[in-house]
Amino acid sequence: LGFHDDDDDDVDSDDDDDDDDDDDDDDDDGDDDDDDYYYDENDDYDENDDIHNDAADENDGDDDDEDDVDDYTLLFCRRAWTVAAQSEKAGFRGDKVVLAIDDDYSLRWSVLRYDPHMQQTERVANMENRLWATYSGVGESIFVIGGETEEERYTRSVVEFLMREGRWRERAPLAVERKCHAAAVVKAGGEKTLIGVFGGVGGVGASCEVYDVSQNRWHKLPDMREARSQPAAASLPNDGRIFVFGGQDESSDSELASVEFCQLGADWEAKVTSAHTVEFWQPAASMRTARRAPAATQFKGRIIVAGGLNAEGILNVVEMFTPPDARCMLGQWTELTGMNQPRSHFTLLTSTDLVFAIGTRGDNTVETLTPPEDSADCGNDLTSWSWSSKNPVENIDLITGAASIRM
Repeated sequence: LGFHDDDDDDVDSDDDDDDDDDDDDDDDDGDDDDDDYYYDENDDYDENDDIHNDAADENDGDDDDEDDVDDYTLLFCRRAWTVAAQSEKAGFRGDKVVLAIDDDYSLRWSVLRYDPHMQQTERVANMENRLWATYSGVGESIFVIGGETEEERYTRSVVEFLMREGRWRERAPLAVERKCHAAAVVKAGGEKTLIGVFGGVGGVGASCEVYDVSQNRWHKLPDMREARSQPAAASLPNDGRIFVFGGQDESSDSELASVEFCQLGADWEAKVTSAHTVEFWQPAASMRTARRAPAATQFKGRIIVAGGLNAEGILNVVEMFTPPDARCMLGQWTELTGMNQPRSHFTLLTSTDLVFAIGTRGDNTVETLTPPEDSADCGNDLTSWSWSSKNPVENIDLITGAASIRM
């Protein structure tokens, strides 16, 4: 998630004077060579290289029990990083928190490990500035994909944060520079982990690509049926389908309600090299509300799409999508209770029985979708669920993204 400290306003005017270590982005300038699309392990790159990892070596003596299983929510910020495991009551197991705060008011981002019981922090690593990126959790890692650099340039850069080791490493870059795109993690054929990346601003709205995590390699996917900037994407566990929702048509400057999906099965690699758009991408039922910059997440076998932005302004609208099946070939939408606060450019995360809406442009607030208090169980009928506001994230002025991992 992205955010900056409350005390940061005094130094915002000096941002342009600060130096930033942007060596990784230099390789992206004017790179239109299709031959560079597939990442070559023989290139001048060591997959074990760390990024801004000056302090990580101090953390090798971590006393964490290797057998512990904790759910972590990682908040990425403009001035600081926060990784927070919520309490049992909130729906996440574990009580450890990793917090990153910029301590010298520079453009350097830091990652800190925080012990809430001892009220102690331990510096783990730094992070480069990355706005409008996507954050995807895979195993014990977070992949930060694309976005905008400190010089306000789009980037192809992909970096991975290894949570247990507390370090960053570079991964194979995107085929094209992207920001304001969507990403979703899927298990192809129930086995291979892939990260799909879809759309974005600046003429790449129809293009998409998929990252093979185990091979550290990107593959081009057939273009989507519609060009989309600022869409949302989500997949269902063990399903293989990725759904892309809404966004903006840059050519007409209008928001989209349309939905399309692709299927990445066991034969995905052969399929993406031979299929055409009309074969690879299938239409689904359109959302009731056209919008860009919504958030989407899977929950209890359905997909929740919330918030966003259109000509009416920032939205609190929440819709639940039941994916296509033999009974309903296009899928079905159900309206749920609206959020307490309108949100766009934010994140939806889920636990077993709760949905968290985290952040929005210019805000640090959090709310949860919860069942009625008198409910005997947390069933699948979400129409009676409601949103409950939580305390804002302390010492954070702005949250711009989030991801969760399990350890």
